[in-house]
Amino acid sequence: MLYRIKFESAGKIEFETHGRLYGYRCGVTEIFRCNYELARKALAEASAAYTGTDEWERRWAVISYSFED
Repeated sequence: MLYRIKFESAGKIEFETHGRLYGYRCGVTEIFRCNYELARKALAEASAAYTGTDEWERRWAVISYSFED
């Protein structure tokens, strides 16, 4: 796990994030082929109108791993 944040409207935010990443789907609805920055940006945009709690990010892993586009 690289990132997590809790939302009361998590289902709505997940649905919106999936929509933003639609072009990166790998044939199934829960797997996307994109880099971490793109996925993180899609989540930030989808959740901009909501307040999240308990945010956590494994920054060293994000920097250490070589995620491909």
